[in-house]
Amino acid sequence: MIKCKTKTKPMNVIPVGRKVLIKDREPEQYFPGTNIIRNSVEKDYLADVVAVGQDVTSIEVGQIVKYAEYAEPIPMKHNGENHMLINIDSILAIVQM
Repeated sequence: MIKCKTKTKPMNVIPVGRKVLIKDREPEQYFPGTNIIRNSVEKDYLADVVAVGQDVTSIEVGQIVKYAEYAEPIPMKHNGENHMLINIDSILAIVQM
């Protein structure tokens, strides 16, 4: 029996066209400015922009965006971490924190 070890290199995802690569943000576990834990932590649909396609002009890498609950993001591994590829039309707003 021959054993074959293959090393998989982490993928580097580069969006094309009107696509945006985002990394989902974890919802806050505490009420803002306190040490009080929230009982129910709901998904807030906020994400960090990691990369943008060449046709995306209104959003820049590093911004925080709010995307639609109905969005159908495509899960992707980027540099070994979970990310999502999403259409620009599913992004509702740029969020400043």
